[in-house]
Amino acid sequence: MRNSKHTLSVATRRANVIAIIILSIAVPQMSAPPKRPDFSGRWELDSAKSQLRPTKWNNLALTVEHQEPKVKIVVTLKYPQGPDYSYQIPLTTDGKPSSVDMGKNTRVYRSAWFGAKLAIKWNEDGERTETWTLSEDRRTLTITGSAKLTAGGMENWKYVMERK
Repeated sequence: MRNSKHTLSVATRRANVIAIIILSIAVPQMSAPPKRPDFSGRWELDSAKSQLRPTKWNNLALTVEHQEPKVKIVVTLKYPQGPDYSYQIPLTTDGKPSSVDMGKNTRVYRSAWFGAKLAIKWNEDGERTETWTLSEDRRTLTITGSAKLTAGGMENWKYVMERK
């Protein structure tokens, strides 16, 4: 009888050790926040895969420098007639406001993480929101956006950007 108790307690202890090891590996991975992508790079619009909002420009390029929590975006709008137009958006991913002087007006941007997606909100003829998502292979940046316009109505867009 003593041998079976001893065998049982060794087996029980061994099972408990294995359970503790499994839990110590699994629990942190289940509760860990999703990895935040690095959007750094030069991006060009794939117009065939994109749904543009009504606008005068016909092409878009982004240059992004991302060093968490700072994100600097240089936007270059390409017009069919006339020169390209570029401006810079300095963001932080902690929801703090960032102002950009656009000449005729000032836009106030805010961005924050929602899992592995970056949400950006700003004012431009109404309230606009974009969500940035990076593909697993880090070659495609998808930007989906919507706007509730001051004059009434809605706009929606989807920009599929390819890394260059």
